[in-house]
Amino acid sequence: MTIRLYLVLLSLCFTSLLASQAWCRSSSYLEQWRARSMQQGLNQSELPLLKVKPGPGATSVVQTLQSILDGRYGSRFQLATAQQRSLKAGQVIRLEQGTTALTVYGDGSRFKFRGDIDNPDYIRKNRSQNRLEAEELESRGRTVVSSLGNLISMGSDEKLIFLGTRYLKNANIPVQAARQRTMTIEVVANIALFGREVKGVPVLGRGSLVAVWFDNSGDCIGLDVNWSPLEITSQTQEVLSWSALKDRIAQLAVPLKSSARNQVKHVMCGYVDQGAGRQGHYLQAGCALAYESLRRPGDAPEMEFRSAFVELIPAAREVQDDPFWQHARHLASGGVLKSNPSRQLDPVTAPKNLRFQAAELEQALRE
Repeated sequence: MTIRLYLVLLSLCFTSLLASQAWCRSSSYLEQWRARSMQQGLNQSELPLLKVKPGPGATSVVQTLQSILDGRYGSRFQLATAQQRSLKAGQVIRLEQGTTALTVYGDGSRFKFRGDIDNPDYIRKNRSQNRLEAEELESRGRTVVSSLGNLISMGSDEKLIFLGTRYLKNANIPVQAARQRTMTIEVVANIALFGREVKGVPVLGRGSLVAVWFDNSGDCIGLDVNWSPLEITSQTQEVLSWSALKDRIAQLAVPLKSSARNQVKHVMCGYVDQGAGRQGHYLQAGCALAYESLRRPGDAPEMEFRSAFVELIPAAREVQDDPFWQHARHLASGGVLKSNPSRQLDPVTAPKNLRFQAAELEQALRE
């Protein structure tokens, strides 16, 4: 029996209880970003709004990947002979060849590739080699990203930043030993994660993210891209002082000072990008607050439940309306929210729920 263990969240790196190797490692850039945000917020008096521009188009993405990636980064990139399907009324294009698949969404700003990662022959080959460490993963990842050309478009004021590493692991449990809970852990994929900064300000959220997957031999076996072209506008926002922003965070989420009930994991401040599909809208200033909440049921006070939350808090004095962002929409309309966690779990900023159930593992693998 094989259980797949996949931690791609950036907020909480820890050493697995099942293995001696760390599941993930945050880059020095990410650690400094968190520390800086906790101490001073954005540390900017004003920021220009960023307009989200249309992507290159799904058909263009498919053609580009077929021409520049097919066979270039190992035997698993074989797209030329794949069967193509159109899904969701043409909003999704999917190419499949066996268990290799490329899925392109909407205007091409988001796409996902998996290169036969469950092939048992490749997994057996992986076992004889060690996992890739952060320095090599960053180097190999940057090489792949640069080869993608305009699919990862960046202006002269933008910079690609390395956020850290993640590892996809299989836990193999012999059926006869299941009751004794003996198992072996093996790395199936090594993942390098990248984001961006604009004019020195980092971007957080679901968008502006690239994950490049490698096997232990260094072959590229997967891509996750959520990356829209951006335009720096002449319209600016006044950013709240850190003192005023902390008051807003306490009002809309929880105070930064941890309590017995709520434990703040980190704060990350910058531009908020909620992902592809937002053409014509704007990225504006905000902070992500990641925290854990402790609850003890009244009928069983000896039991302890921990839940993970993320709140995206607008950081501007005058907030732009954003239909994709609950707090921004309310503040822009003049409303004042009481503490009401919206529970926006996010692949970059969400802390890991400490009770990661089997059903959640299965769902995470499907997404």
